[in-house]
Amino acid sequence: MPRLYFTGRKKISQEQIAIEFRPGRPPRFTAELDLSRNRLPPDAKVVVEAYHNTLLQRFDFGTVADCRPRDANQLSAFGEWDQPRFRVRVVDVGRDPGRILASCERVAHVEPNQGGEGGRSLLKLFPRPDAEMGGELWRVESISGSYQLAYNKDAAGLEKQIKGMDATTLGLILPAAMREILARELLWESIGADEGGEWVALAQTFSGEPVPRALQAEPPTRDDVAAWIESAVQAFCRDRGRFVERMVELEKCG
Repeated sequence: MPRLYFTGRKKISQEQIAIEFRPGRPPRFTAELDLSRNRLPPDAKVVVEAYHNTLLQRFDFGTVADCRPRDANQLSAFGEWDQPRFRVRVVDVGRDPGRILASCERVAHVEPNQGGEGGRSLLKLFPRPDAEMGGELWRVESISGSYQLAYNKDAAGLEKQIKGMDATTLGLILPAAMREILARELLWESIGADEGGEWVALAQTFSGEPVPRALQAEPPTRDDVAAWIESAVQAFCRDRGRFVERMVELEKCG
């Protein structure tokens, strides 16, 4: 049964919106909108909003008839480690100014170098009670060929730090998780497998070097592959989040 909007507000489909989020100082985003199928007034105002906790930043995307960004789409209200969500709203400027005519309230975005479509994450997070974790703070789990990160929701402060994208916590967990996943992919089953999964492809984008392959004239040794994994993890830390730099800054502040 279709969802009813008693206010008459129309629903904008996720398929009509493509948002790409780029972390940085400050973060940025790009957005492409197709509102041609919604039968909206051509002069209605289009707004894209980025939000996270109490932070909110609005961006003018013109009108339905001329829908495109009017500024640089810099998320200046957000910090380097924030992970904002997005929504799109079309607002009446005619008979009932300010009334929302159509919206998409939770837009799935894609992040470059993370892989996936529609904002799918390569490493989903799942809270677990301490009874299941057995005292562990976090661990990598393999489910049906994909990976997820389970964390101990009963550990004091850990869940808040993870959900809040705390730089120090992520700096401790993510490189180690990436190292373990790459080891599972490339060392646990066979050294330098001839095919790699999404995580191997992601690591190659950071490393800039192809993974040593078993099918080469001189098959790689375990040490060769382990060295490549280390170089990829180090490149990840430098390029993707600058975790080491951030932790040093926090140490100095302390």
